[in-house]
Amino acid sequence: MRRIADMYPGTAKTQERDAFIIADTARNLPHTLHSILTSDKDKAALGKLTDFELDRDRQIMQTSNRIRGLFT
Repeated sequence: MRRIADMYPGTAKTQERDAFIIADTARNLPHTLHSILTSDKDKAALGKLTDFELDRDRQIMQTSNRIRGLFT
């Protein structure tokens, strides 16, 4: 995916850009992607990681809103 991403403009590594590149590649070059089989245990572990990231993002937003509120 890194080689394919190098063909797209921009150098920032963001989730939005990565998602666009994967979707565009799947649409235009489906033979370059490989499917991955996962077990229920793997899905649960990925779910925990995702939940942790969402909780962290919420806490960051709450903290920034509190700081913004103190300034106003």
